[in-house]
Amino acid sequence: MRTWLRRIRGAVLMALSWAVVWAPVGVLLGMILDPDGSMDEPWIAVGTFPGFVCGVVFSAVLGIAERRRRFDELSLARVGVWGAASGLLVGVLPLVVGTLSPKFPLWLWGVAIVGPVTLLSSVSAVGSALLASKARQRELRDASVDVA
Repeated sequence: MRTWLRRIRGAVLMALSWAVVWAPVGVLLGMILDPDGSMDEPWIAVGTFPGFVCGVVFSAVLGIAERRRRFDELSLARVGVWGAASGLLVGVLPLVVGTLSPKFPLWLWGVAIVGPVTLLSSVSAVGSALLASKARQRELRDASVDVA
């Protein structure tokens, strides 16, 4: 039970951190797509929600695929691939659910949604892995100082 709670806590914290990092992307999109503020979109949510969902999906995919290894033990390339896979899953979700507007062609949705979400998810995964390895190195260094 304790292991599951630790994993759930880790997934939620990863998802929250990704949501915080992705929030400025939504604001930037709003500045580009709606410079005069005429649209009624909460642009910060446009970045935050996919970031949170990608973080949860990434944690689940990583927990299933890399069950035997610690997060900080994985190579950056492997983590980047799992991040891209989770971004692809989340990016394709609007295409599968069918919430697309018929006035835009399907390829445009792929370029505008699937590509950036996949790229951002991969970059976020690699960044998370770098932070985890730095934290682990610091933890080991502090433990060796306490022993000496």
